[in-house]
Amino acid sequence: MKKIYFYYALAILLLGLTVSNLVNAQPNTPWPATLSIPKPEPDTCIKKIKAGSFDLKCDGLLFVLHVPSICLKKACGLIVDVHGWQMSGDLQDYYTNISNLGGDAGYIVVNPTANRTQYGRSWSYLGDNDSQIFSIMER
Repeated sequence: MKKIYFYYALAILLLGLTVSNLVNAQPNTPWPATLSIPKPEPDTCIKKIKAGSFDLKCDGLLFVLHVPSICLKKACGLIVDVHGWQMSGDLQDYYTNISNLGGDAGYIVVNPTANRTQYGRSWSYLGDNDSQIFSIMER
């Protein structure tokens, strides 16, 4: 009887591995930083297009933008790393190190910082800051 359970478990494991490989193997989806793009254009928020890490103030929020140099020539992914209560974008990046990890993998990383409220730095649970975050994502 124990042998049959072993074969059931083995069959389920093999089926799971097969399905996960099929799901992960998406040949039509390019990897980050592999497709060429036109030269990025500055706008009212991002006034100078450059690689590196720098602070931006857009739509009333402070953002730290981390742009790998490859992302000025190739299409990259975007990670928006939002901090928790009483933190800042810089502190969030310090603890997650996502700008280095993401940059090495072909991702632009944005660390927004919530404005101070009477309770400290926090995001609105009503979604009042959502449009400000989406605004930087759409640029």
